[in-house]
Amino acid sequence: MADTGAWLDRYAAYGMSISPMTPRAFHESAGLSLGATAIARRLHVPMRYGLVYPNLFVLWVARTTIFHKSTAMDAARDIARAAFPHLLAPQEDDARGVLG
Repeated sequence: MADTGAWLDRYAAYGMSISPMTPRAFHESAGLSLGATAIARRLHVPMRYGLVYPNLFVLWVARTTIFHKSTAMDAARDIARAAFPHLLAPQEDDARGVLG
């Protein structure tokens, strides 16, 4: 159990190597978001009043440009596209290319 969070540490280190100006907490939340997406409602906690499914909402708030939020988000999105594209919602194209 001592290595339970090792995957998150590895992901945060990977994120920091790609986008070092992004706060580590943002990389950690991106890793947790990837995990939550991969779980895809296949995990629940049985409670006396019913099943509880984990929910995770992530919001990054920081000054534009300085913290490289898009760079960090793109790294997580690339992993999601490669690992479980079937769990992602379709997105419209934007000026930079495909978002989703």
